[in-house]
Amino acid sequence: MNFPRLLERAIARQRLAHAYLFYGRATNKYRPLVLEFFRRICCPDDSCGECKTCRQINNLTHPDLVAFPKNSEKIGVNTVREKIIKAAGLTPALADRRFFWLNDINRFTPEAANTLLKVLEEPPAGTIFVLTARSRWDCLPTIRSRCQWVRFPISLISPAESIDKIPEKIWPDESFETEKIEIWKKLIAGQANASQVNWNRSAARGFISFLMEVIRKNYSEESLDLQINENFNLTWNLIPDLIERLNELDRGTQPLLIINSIMEKLYYPEEQKEWLNVI
Repeated sequence: MNFPRLLERAIARQRLAHAYLFYGRATNKYRPLVLEFFRRICCPDDSCGECKTCRQINNLTHPDLVAFPKNSEKIGVNTVREKIIKAAGLTPALADRRFFWLNDINRFTPEAANTLLKVLEEPPAGTIFVLTARSRWDCLPTIRSRCQWVRFPISLISPAESIDKIPEKIWPDESFETEKIEIWKKLIAGQANASQVNWNRSAARGFISFLMEVIRKNYSEESLDLQINENFNLTWNLIPDLIERLNELDRGTQPLLIINSIMEKLYYPEEQKEWLNVI
């Protein structure tokens, strides 16, 4: 498991935030990461995994841990008041803190999220909250602003695979010519011009989907087999824009206009001030 350095440093320096937002992965993938975090804080032997404390955390039976691990059921305001706010006010039984794991913040109703905000704004001493989400935009802005963000990479492609494998992962029933994959790679690497390609709606949709998976692969911390020039702005924040471009395709916008606008954001980020908010 690649444990984030940000959390390692915070634990080593004993400078833990009261609330963290873990984001970037499907919410059913967070359990080992969250429990590792809690074990490293509580275990006297640096998350040995074998002591009573580690076993209790792993089994979600530690008396100072309040966990909502399932990501299917909705969480309402009464649950927040009775199970979270009241528990946050209790004195720790064994550890020196109370821990809260709130998996998939999207499950909280708007009323529940606003109630949770109150305890995040004025957290009782010795409490640590870990909220998880696919995206940091799943949170209310007010909740997001009370948390320290920890991004975990997501990737459709396993570390051993090349980006050449992306199309068959996205479209397993389709066959793709090598030439098409090569031109897509050259476009992303700045080695080809979009106007040199005959774009229809299907081709533009394919290229945008391909680019999104290249970005996800980059965020899995694997090096890309592309020669990216120094001006290339490969950022996770491009994903929402690419999704909007797909919607524009469905609304009938000319494919070449859409592809050109994407290329501008990749290579001329200084002209996109409102879009640049690199994590």
